[in-house]
Amino acid sequence: MLDRPLERAGVPRPRPLSVMSRVISRGTVASTGGLTFAPAEFEDHVIEEQVPHSTALHARLAGRGRYLTGPTARYNLSRQWLSPVARQAA
Repeated sequence: MLDRPLERAGVPRPRPLSVMSRVISRGTVASTGGLTFAPAEFEDHVIEEQVPHSTALHARLAGRGRYLTGPTARYNLSRQWLSPVARQAA
């Protein structure tokens, strides 16, 4: 159970979401909580660690906690650039 809403993090793009670049090495990483940083500063802001129950790395924002990435994060960070038709559908 989540005790608080999670921040969403990604690379917002001023172009339609359908053609957004998924390459994190371009642009600025941003979160819905107002955090922004250059990709070169990733290790200063994101803590990745191995946990006993998984082979995947688990990541959290330094001093902020867990976050979400993916389509919902891209939408939350870039919805102002949606076309009018896409905005109406969303």
